[in-house]
Amino acid sequence: MRFPVLSKRAFVRIVSFGAAGVITLGGFCFMGWQRAAVYRRTIEYDYRNAFQNLVDAVTDIDAALQKSGCSNSPPMLAALAGEVSRKAYGAQADMGALPSAFAELESTARFLAQLGDYAYCLGKQAARGEPLSPEQTEEMRRLSETAGYLSSGLTALMTIAGEEDLDIGRVLAASKLELSDAGGFSRTMRNAGERFSEMPELIYDGPFSDHINKQEAEFIRDKPEIDRAAAASRAAEYLGVQPALLRPMGEIAGAIPSYHFKTVLEGGEVFISVSRQGGYCVTLINSRNIAEPKIGFDDAVQKAREYLAARGFDGMKETYYTRSGNTLLINFAYNSGGVTYYTDLIKVGVALDNGKIQLFDAGGYIMCHGEREPAEPSVTIDGAKAALSPDLFVSGAELCVIPSDGLNEVLCYGFTCVDKDSRTYLIYVNANTGFEERILIVLEDENGTLTI
Repeated sequence: MRFPVLSKRAFVRIVSFGAAGVITLGGFCFMGWQRAAVYRRTIEYDYRNAFQNLVDAVTDIDAALQKSGCSNSPPMLAALAGEVSRKAYGAQADMGALPSAFAELESTARFLAQLGDYAYCLGKQAARGEPLSPEQTEEMRRLSETAGYLSSGLTALMTIAGEEDLDIGRVLAASKLELSDAGGFSRTMRNAGERFSEMPELIYDGPFSDHINKQEAEFIRDKPEIDRAAAASRAAEYLGVQPALLRPMGEIAGAIPSYHFKTVLEGGEVFISVSRQGGYCVTLINSRNIAEPKIGFDDAVQKAREYLAARGFDGMKETYYTRSGNTLLINFAYNSGGVTYYTDLIKVGVALDNGKIQLFDAGGYIMCHGEREPAEPSVTIDGAKAALSPDLFVSGAELCVIPSDGLNEVLCYGFTCVDKDSRTYLIYVNANTGFEERILIVLEDENGTLTI
C-alpha cells in the first residue's frame, strides 16, 4: 500500500496549523492558570481579612471585659455588656468565614458563643438596675484573662503566617500532620487548645451555659430502671398491640435514656421510644398517610385529653393548637393550684380522619415535672400589670411558670394583651421582680394558634 506524498507547501501548512494549535492551547492554559491564581489570591485576601477582623474583635472584647469588671454602674455595665455581646457575635461570623480542621478553633467558636450569650444575660440584669455580684465580677475577670490570651494567640498566628509566608486558608484547612512546615503556627494552636481545656465551667441563665448538657430528667430521677423486654411491653400498651409486633431499634442516649422500637400499624411505620427509667413513653411518631378529615377540632382535643388521662398524665390543660396537614397538634401544660407550668409540656398530634394518636412528645414533661413548693409571688397581679405598656388592653391573665433561656423555671404573670391594631400578644411579667420576662406575638387563623 502506498501513502500519498505531501508537498512541501502542505507539510509547512500542517506544521504551522499544529504549532498555532499548541500555542493557542497553551494560551488558554496560561489564562486559566492566571484566573485560578487571581481566584486563590482573592480567597486568601478574604481569609486574611476575616482573620484580622477576628483578632480585632477579640482584642475589643478583652478591653470591654476589663472595663466591666471594675464598673459599679448598671447603665455603664449594660453598655459594656452590649459591646461584648455584639463583638462576640461578630467574631463568630468572622470565624464562620474561615476553614478549619482544628479543634482549637472550634473551642474558640464555642467560647465566643458562650461569652456573647453570657454578656447578653448580664446586660438584661443591668437593665433591671442590678450591679454585678462578687461571683460575676470574678467570672468577668476570668473571662477577660481568657479573652486576652486568645487575643495574643490570634495575633501571634497572624504574625507567624506573615513571617513564614503561609496562606491562612491552606493552613487552617490543613490537618495537623500537614503542618510540619508551619511549626510556630501549630504550636500556638496547641497552646490555645490547652488554655481552653483548663477553663472552669461557666454557669448562668442562658442557652450556652455549661449546666444545660448536664441536666437530669426530674420526673424519672428516682424511678427504677427497666430492661428491654419490659420497655417493649410498655410500648405495646401505648400502641395497643402485642409486644411481639415491636422490632427493637437500639437505644437513645441523652438526658432521657430510652429504648427505641418500630412497628407497622394501618400501613404506616410507627416509631416509639420508652424511657429506661420508669418505662414512660417519651416520643411516638406514626407515618401513616391520613385521609380526609372526619372529626372536628373539639373532638380531636377531647381524644387527646382522654389519651393522656388513660396513661396517667393528670392535671394537663390544653394551651393552644394548630393544624398540620390532616393532623391537629395540641400543646398540653401541667396545671396545679391555679398555676400553669409551661415547662411541663406534652405535645399530642391527633389524626383528623379517625381520631387516633399520630404524634406524642412528653420530653418537656419528663425533664421538668416533679414536686414543687407552692407558688408565692412577691408582686401582686396589679403590680405586674403596671409593667405593661399603657397602650395595651389586657384581656386575660394567669399565674404561670415559664422556662428561662437557661431552662430554669420563672414564676410569672402571663397577660393576654391586644394593641390598637388588634394584634394579640402574650406578655410574661416576672412575679418576683415585676419586670417583663418575655413577649410573644399570637398568630391565629382557621388552622389554630401560633406564637412567635
